[in-house]
Amino acid sequence: MPKKIQIRHIYPFIWYALLIYALLTPSGKLPKIMPFEHFDKLVHWGFFFGLSILLVAATLKNNNYRRSYYWSGIITFTSGIAFEILQEATTTSRTGNISDALANTFGMICGIIFYHLLVKNKWIEHKIFSIQHHEQH
Repeated sequence: MPKKIQIRHIYPFIWYALLIYALLTPSGKLPKIMPFEHFDKLVHWGFFFGLSILLVAATLKNNNYRRSYYWSGIITFTSGIAFEILQEATTTSRTGNISDALANTFGMICGIIFYHLLVKNKWIEHKIFSIQHHEQH
């Protein structure tokens, strides 16, 4: 019998749609919000912080958090690098750069740590991601 798709499996796709729009839309078509210098690094951090949390929940299987952290890290890191390459290759008003890639990576690391410390086995994991923990024998 095919497995039922849960909402936690859909969240990363919605987040990716947001990332594609925000990171690949020509900069002239986006709002100019720069409350302080290098604000864009904070935005990159936040995008990949969120992505890594959503991917931990989406890849969780049989309460194997180590596996989920690993795959979330790999997918998020690869996505961060890919978006920087795409910004450089597909837009004329955006550039891919190492400082954005570092902000993406730092956001990913913080997201996984956040999940481990503040979401894992807590009510939020059940309410937002509909993750049910079953006793292992």
